[in-house]
Amino acid sequence: MKPLKQIVCLLIVAIGLGVPAVGRASGPYDFELQQLGEGIYVAIRPESIRAPVEGNATILINNRDVVMFEGGGVPLAAENVIAKIRELTDKPVRYVINSHWHGDHHLGNQAYREAFPNVEIISHAYTREDITGPPMDYVEEMVKSLPQELEGVQKLLEAGTSQDGTPLDEKTRRWYEQIAEGLPVLMEEVARLDATPPTLTFDDKLTLHRGDRVIEILYLGRGNTRGDAVVYLPKEKIVITGDLVVLPTPYGFGTYPSDWIATLNKIQALEFDQMVPGHGPVQSDGAYLETLKALFQSMLSQAEEIVAAGGDLEKLRTEVDVAEFETKLCGDDPLLQRLFKNWFVNPFALSVFKEASGEPIIQGQEG
Repeated sequence: MKPLKQIVCLLIVAIGLGVPAVGRASGPYDFELQQLGEGIYVAIRPESIRAPVEGNATILINNRDVVMFEGGGVPLAAENVIAKIRELTDKPVRYVINSHWHGDHHLGNQAYREAFPNVEIISHAYTREDITGPPMDYVEEMVKSLPQELEGVQKLLEAGTSQDGTPLDEKTRRWYEQIAEGLPVLMEEVARLDATPPTLTFDDKLTLHRGDRVIEILYLGRGNTRGDAVVYLPKEKIVITGDLVVLPTPYGFGTYPSDWIATLNKIQALEFDQMVPGHGPVQSDGAYLETLKALFQSMLSQAEEIVAAGGDLEKLRTEVDVAEFETKLCGDDPLLQRLFKNWFVNPFALSVFKEASGEPIIQGQEG
């Protein structure tokens, strides 16, 4: 399966200081603002598991300009965030930082270029290679596949069952209804796409000095992708992780298990009071990082045992024991349990199996 196609895959696989929201979000690309500090806001899509998936966008309002972390998943998402920015300030967006190559974090770049012609788009060098290379071939396929996905979701709603034939509970039905609402919007947005890749890349660290604010753009190692960028605000003690951290369940597509654990250790070593994940609510400590590391290590260790005994990928997927983590992350919510399995366990099993077998993990070819 082509990777992202993740935007499509995530649709269908069974699935600090606060300020009042600026309007309740209702559409698939609407956001609410949460203030983390002076001039620091996060535009959050309230339901992080809603599909089409859409990441958090962090707004840093500086002395003379604005720096954004994440470009949005489609032009409309970015336009909605830009509208929020203009409610807060008349300063221009000078930089947009893309955390990684997955489309839900950069396919809105064009809206920033249109609104702010002097904007520079920053990413790790690997991320620019992937944004401008084969991993993004899936976008052309979306034009054909999205109408089929919409038809499939509508049939499930009419039948009142999920993909595995079980009756839809109220929460899962609403999740499918939101997909049916969002897919026509996504189809319109895909038709608007104008590739707008990063214009400025870095390897290990890039520091922006914007008046009194220091913005450290860091590469701490592979994890969710091979080029994940992290932003750290040392004065404000805020770390912004991209999809190295996602709630309520991580994404496991095309990841680097051992490296991901090491990268999370480096995030933990940063002195932070608030952590903005790629999707989901802002965190006030490193407790969730500990859960992620333990989960990753557990699956990696189980993969190593199965590979050493001559087992294959299907044996791993059938026998892997993640019950403790499923309970911790999902409780007794059947929708979250289904998403945990399909968004994380099954794809991550491929990554740990490949690592345990000594096979390469290639961006754009892991599903």
